[in-house]
Amino acid sequence: MAKEKAHIIAMLNGQPVGYIKSISYTKRTFAVTKNKMDAKGYVSADAIHRDIDELTKIGFQNGYTFIYD
Repeated sequence: MAKEKAHIIAMLNGQPVGYIKSISYTKRTFAVTKNKMDAKGYVSADAIHRDIDELTKIGFQNGYTFIYD
């Protein structure tokens, strides 16, 4: 049985706006999708926390925070 993947949820001013679809570490950007099936999936806690740390650096000044499910 395949392990369930976790997904990062982007929150803007405390409201969910969608799931993280992709992250560019070099361009310091991220893309959001409403469709969970199109979102980037994670199987390890280390990977999801690493991306949340980077997303926080990119988006915090614009009101974004990030959680995962």
